Amino acid sequence: MQKRYAVIEFGTRGLRLLVADASPAGISQVVYSTGGLGALGRSLDADGNLSLEAIASARAQAEAYVRSASEQGAEQISAFATQAVRAARNQADFLAALEPVCAVQVLDMEQEAVLSFLATVEAFHHTLRPGEMALVIDQGGGSLELACGGLHAEGTVVLRGYDSLQLGTVELTRQFAQADSLREGFERAAQLVQAELSHHVPFPSLVGSPPAQVYGLGSAITTLAQRLPGGEPGRKSLKWLHGRFIPRETIGELIQRTDRELDTPKGKLGERVGVDGDLSTLLGGMLSYHYILEKYKARGITVNRHGLRYGVLLAQAGFPYQIELG
Repeated sequence: MQKRYAVIEFGTRGLRLLVADASPAGISQVVYSTGGLGALGRSLDADGNLSLEAIASARAQAEAYVRSASEQGAEQISAFATQAVRAARNQADFLAALEPVCAVQVLDMEQEAVLSFLATVEAFHHTLRPGEMALVIDQGGGSLELACGGLHAEGTVVLRGYDSLQLGTVELTRQFAQADSLREGFERAAQLVQAELSHHVPFPSLVGSPPAQVYGLGSAITTLAQRLPGGEPGRKSLKWLHGRFIPRETIGELIQRTDRELDTPKGKLGERVGVDGDLSTLLGGMLSYHYILEKYKARGITVNRHGLRYGVLLAQAGFPYQIELG
């Protein structure tokens, strides 16, 4: 039976709300979607604690989202958190503060990979043929999840492998924030991406043949897509961005062209190259996609605007999937 669900996301960078009608057959209608940047990832101190201010802000936002979800007729409201809360030493304080508003499920890395994959394949099932392997790259603020799989002959979503890398945009942008120059930050970010990817063992299902499709989720891929020619300057339309294909060669060319800009004094760029800065997020994301696509010899990446919260909502609605690793 179809039901109206609401899902609140407490991400490392973003705080978001999704309200949609769904059933085991999938999402039939997105009723309401909103969100913006949050402070959870930035607020972690040297001891790994979330600040009281960030917790209070998250609670206030949750209260507003619960009201909005109720106004939109949501029959079930749930919430989840990702890496910033998962890694926080005072996680219990965060959960206790949110409990009067909404119970929050802290996803582990495996769940993030699985649910991001579920959201992506459900969104693009019409482009995948049974037996074709897809690779999903979900780069959030706290971590980067990789997952591969596809569809069985009868159309059931099947996950073949997953991995989680410490390549969240907050850590990548920190390389720029702590460096003396933009060029040094870029080099440090590149070294971090390469070092982390060296520990990733390619999925057995993709050894010997590149993925038929690669999909990217997260703010960095969105920012990258907005910078490419072919759309209206400054256009923010999710409909325009969703499904946009970016060739691997194009990302490589953008990285080469970026070299001319790396000697720009950091002082002229301000917070754009700080932690969570839009420019440092873009550059760190470009490097991540470039090296991952190169590792898997993929021809490019397709933008997916249906993020992790869509997967959480689908799972709650009973959307069927299987995990068959190997």
